[in-house]
Amino acid sequence: LILEYGAASAMALIREAASAARSIQWVSVSAGVEDGASHASVSTARLGEAADAYRQLIALELVAAVRALDLGGRRVTGELADLVARCSHLVAEVDDHDLAPSVAAAVDVVDHWVAATPLPFD
Repeated sequence: LILEYGAASAMALIREAASAARSIQWVSVSAGVEDGASHASVSTARLGEAADAYRQLIALELVAAVRALDLGGRRVTGELADLVARCSHLVAEVDDHDLAPSVAAAVDVVDHWVAATPLPFD
């Protein structure tokens, strides 16, 4: 359940960052001659915040998925088998405990996976 709270928080940050900067801020420039500033710099900063929240969301989902697979005794084959195998350290005891270390480790896995995955437009 705690992972769900973290995921909901990350989704809220993504939704907030996705709203147009211009819709909540308005500045008239050039003594009113121009309609308004583009707020491109604000939008760029918000894109970075959204990317960080998305990375956290993927890590939370990864922890939940790996733990569910382990609890269900299921093994993954195919393209995701290598990724799931690299996440075996995310599985911990099922008793209540702090999941922050597992989530931090999952963020590292996500970062490594992203860095090792070529972009389709390179």
